[in-house]
Amino acid sequence: MENYLKNEIIRSSLQNEITKSEFEAPLDEFIVRVHQNCYPNTYGKLFAKKLINESDGGLVEVNQNLDLADCYFTTEELQRKFCEVKISYINKNGKYRITNIRGYQNFDFFILSFVDMTDSFKTQCYIVPKEIVCSNPKIRLTPMNGTKLINSYNKYVAMSATLSKMDIDWLFGRYSILPNNKTKSLLKHIRSLNNNKVNIVKHYTAKDAFMKMQKLSDTKNLSTSPRKPIVTHKTATKVGFNVITPTYIPLSTILSKYSKKAMYICGSTNMESVTDLIRFIGPKNILKAFWPSQISKVKTESINTPVGDGYYINPKFSFRDIQKMVRMINKKTFFNIEIVNN
Repeated sequence: MENYLKNEIIRSSLQNEITKSEFEAPLDEFIVRVHQNCYPNTYGKLFAKKLINESDGGLVEVNQNLDLADCYFTTEELQRKFCEVKISYINKNGKYRITNIRGYQNFDFFILSFVDMTDSFKTQCYIVPKEIVCSNPKIRLTPMNGTKLINSYNKYVAMSATLSKMDIDWLFGRYSILPNNKTKSLLKHIRSLNNNKVNIVKHYTAKDAFMKMQKLSDTKNLSTSPRKPIVTHKTATKVGFNVITPTYIPLSTILSKYSKKAMYICGSTNMESVTDLIRFIGPKNILKAFWPSQISKVKTESINTPVGDGYYINPKFSFRDIQKMVRMINKKTFFNIEIVNN
């Protein structure tokens, strides 16, 4: 008995741990290792981090405190699309189970992977719009905790779905943006997303533009007359936000997903910071504190950035506009926001 307990302690201490070499292994090998070494609530998170790592910058990890998704990518139109990553291993009954489906979160796609351990860990991969899982009459969603009656007045309930092995490709194959359901196609696609980010960086990098002009000047042998001095513009102020929920407000008036602690929000640009701020607070909570010309349920050429609940905004704000927006939110809502200059 003593040896059994000692071995169990050793096994438990090694559970949920992945070495660096195991994490950096090829994706197919990682899928086997992570299932052997980790519990479901751990291997799901590790699989998301693995895809982010394998994407070479195509997928960007999202701060989990934002309650959004696991990662996002940037489109050619400079819009960010948020993705929730799910992996499921077949059980003894030949079923797959997707857990913690949070339809109330503001994201755009599911990255789904289904692993058949009875067939040499063969993995089927799909990237489908959120609605294909959350609003599909063919998929029955049940609450992770509590009964249907208990949860009838709670919009923020994590759901789960049990799917037959035979139904996987029928349910998701026709809606997937991947050419097929192989892991190689998944890896190729998420790595290709990095091209959009590279193009954006090159397009807006002043140094690249200057070097290109210099090369063109040398090629055409332009006159050696003195050039006009280059006018340098002051760099725009980059901001972040500290979002604070006052402790004196009754909890019944605040959505349960908001923390009383200060939440720091900061994107790589002011547009991203404003978008993340509105996504976190929720567009319905700031309608009285936002310019009607900047938010709408109708997508237009300028108002085209989704922020949840069917709303779109135009996040192109000057620093002065951001200051005014924060003052309006602080005055007309329960939230207290501080601007942090970076």
